[in-house]
Amino acid sequence: MQFEFEVGESAYIFDKAAIASNRNRSMYPWLKTGDGRMDEAEENGPLCWVCRALNFDYLFAVPTADMVIPADNVPENVPTPVSLWGGLCLGPVRDLHDKSFCRFCSFVLGSLRRLSAAPHDPLAICAVQPNTRVYLRGLIRGTTLSFRRTQPAEKPQENAPVHLFIYLRNERESLKSSPLLRPIQRVGAAEELPAAVGIASGRLVPGDEAGLGVIRRWISACRGAAPQPRPAPPSIRLIDIFKGSVTDTFDEPPEYVALSYVWGNAKNLTLTAQTAAALQTPGTITADNPDMPLTIRDAILACQVLSLPYLWIDSLCIEQDSPLKMATIGQMDTIYGCARLTLVAAAGSDAQAGLPGVRAGTRPRRQRAIRIDKSVLLAEVLPTFKAVVDKSIWNSRGWTYQERILSGSKLYFTDEQAYFECPHGYSCEDNLCGPHESDAALGHAADGVVIDDSPPGGVLDDKYQIEQKRILDYVIYEGVVREFTARTLSYEEDVEAAFQGVANALRLRIFNGSPVLFGIPLCYIDLALLWYPSGRLQRRRRRVEHGLGDPGHFPSWTWMGWKGKFLVESVGNKSERMLSRVEWLDARDRKSSLSKASTGMPPPSWPGWSQWTRHVDQHDFGFYTSNALESSTEKHFCHPVPACASGPPLPVDPVSGMLFMRAEIARMALSVQHTGRWDQESACADGDHVLATCQLWVLSDAGKRAGIAHVSGEWLLGKDTAAARSGLSFIKLSQQTFSLNESDPAWDGELCIYRGAPGSPAINPQEPLGPEDEVFDQAAYDQNICWCLYNVLLVEWVEGIAYRVGIGYVHIDAFDSASPEWMTVGLG
Repeated sequence: MQFEFEVGESAYIFDKAAIASNRNRSMYPWLKTGDGRMDEAEENGPLCWVCRALNFDYLFAVPTADMVIPADNVPENVPTPVSLWGGLCLGPVRDLHDKSFCRFCSFVLGSLRRLSAAPHDPLAICAVQPNTRVYLRGLIRGTTLSFRRTQPAEKPQENAPVHLFIYLRNERESLKSSPLLRPIQRVGAAEELPAAVGIASGRLVPGDEAGLGVIRRWISACRGAAPQPRPAPPSIRLIDIFKGSVTDTFDEPPEYVALSYVWGNAKNLTLTAQTAAALQTPGTITADNPDMPLTIRDAILACQVLSLPYLWIDSLCIEQDSPLKMATIGQMDTIYGCARLTLVAAAGSDAQAGLPGVRAGTRPRRQRAIRIDKSVLLAEVLPTFKAVVDKSIWNSRGWTYQERILSGSKLYFTDEQAYFECPHGYSCEDNLCGPHESDAALGHAADGVVIDDSPPGGVLDDKYQIEQKRILDYVIYEGVVREFTARTLSYEEDVEAAFQGVANALRLRIFNGSPVLFGIPLCYIDLALLWYPSGRLQRRRRRVEHGLGDPGHFPSWTWMGWKGKFLVESVGNKSERMLSRVEWLDARDRKSSLSKASTGMPPPSWPGWSQWTRHVDQHDFGFYTSNALESSTEKHFCHPVPACASGPPLPVDPVSGMLFMRAEIARMALSVQHTGRWDQESACADGDHVLATCQLWVLSDAGKRAGIAHVSGEWLLGKDTAAARSGLSFIKLSQQTFSLNESDPAWDGELCIYRGAPGSPAINPQEPLGPEDEVFDQAAYDQNICWCLYNVLLVEWVEGIAYRVGIGYVHIDAFDSASPEWMTVGLG
């Protein structure tokens, strides 16, 4: 058998023959002890001589990077100690084919064959590259796999849960370039594994049926560890599982389970005024009712076997033809947030896909396993939670995003296995440890040394959490918008309803009660209006008919009004480097001004400053915490956000979506040619502007490059002459610094604030930018002015109403010299 290690650019190989004659076999603990004799007759047995030599007890306890090669086997010019970074070589792929009698070699090849659907089939590559070899590489299992333990081993063998990865490597490839392909784990109940292993690795998943015992333990453990959910809404309808009917008659709302699934094109029995009487009749809603799609029938069956008495399903618990339907849909944050558990149908593409594993014979993909000897049972590690759930059709839908992010505990049914996620972490059927295990199961060795300090089931993905400790509130919002807008809706008009539950949760749990208006938080309206598009944009249709603006579309000023991709990311705390330059008006009279503190960074005269504390993080970015909020040190704000009372004045008409302000507007031009900057979209470089957001120069009256605007390529095609791109309206929204922290002319490094007054000379002068980084003509406009940019909104006018067509920024001197005028503006 060959063992390989790499030092610098050189690889070294030594084989089994050099070890077999060595009397001190304990120097090679990854090999079995014994006399080392392997004659040809034994090679016809169940394992070949290579696999018979492997000490699997050791391989599943110590990562290969911690296996030290004896100094006698290391070339003289190589510094010691040397570890087996390269893993253990089983030989060329063609040799494993020739040894089909060997159970483990056949198991390894079978695992590689299951990758045949991948873009690069390993076995097909081997046909072209016959010298490709197969390796085993042991990595410590945790939230992320690591090559070494978190602390150095203090003993020759200090136990840790290890996965063995099968990977392929051509003799010309470096170790770092070799992808890890298939993981193997040691399986069995924890009490069945030998004491030498110390920590159990995995569980053998039953064939085509979910492990209900495991699922019951997950639910029970979470019930004891998690806080009780909020009481259900008093008007909620639920399915009484054991009566088989819909009911809304309760002394008090009971504990219930919700279902999240994809409707698709499947025929679905729904609650309507016509079907209400029948659905309220006991015995109508059952697991064998053929009028209901399979997913709903499986959900009922799952509740029966798990002893969960009440179930909420949208199609059967929301009256579909009621005028109150949309009001109920707007309460999804309450409905899913109050559920004890959400069942997720993460397989298939519609409501006929079912919940794999609930019924025998409905889970098509089985775990491959092999027994090495009486004490060693190995199995493939089934696909990870992210690989299955995050890539499912269910997770690509706009409606299911709010169901995922708003639910507390979730039980996912997939073709591979069941996965469980709760506020403590997640787990799956082939993992012995769940998110509620004791310290002993979390990776603590007997002597108290922590092997892996992360939960064995894995930590939660931040992008599916509304509340995140020590993360800026606006950064959480950005992540929500980015994730939601990447999803699909069967009906584009549903965007507001599909986001409403998330908006409610953002308002209550992130923005201190400040409302979210058509996807834009009022307390960050100056910042949130600066969303940048990417790729093709198209206006989004709207069902609501009204008398103002464009009744057929959502408002143009919000990302919700467009179909496309959006870049809402900012680095650091952009609130501290931006000053509002508009006056937001109460939409009810279009005259009264809203307070600055309700729409952005409060002014210095704001009386509430004493209730907030400013901090500076390790990157010198500022953030704020409230002295009045519980766990205030965990909740970070970009700027103080006053508690918002119910029914505050709003700048948006809730029906039409019109946004009202007083602002300065200047007439400027756009260049005919694109900027050609490094960050210009590739589609523009290829001339395919319809599929792109185009980046153009904003031009002053003298034709100087004064700033940059981003506009829709389709809009630009109608403006193909210099005349058509002149005299355009730019609304000044806000004033901002030129750059970040020490790279900005207004930055004070000692105080960690932007101390320079807007428009004043730089207190931290900067060198000129290179041509590829210029955002304006540096020969015409000075970057060493504090707060030298205006954020501007490019608009077009239709019957006195302004509509957004682009976003950008302009040097303050160029805008101020364009004779701007104050106007009352209605943005449609």
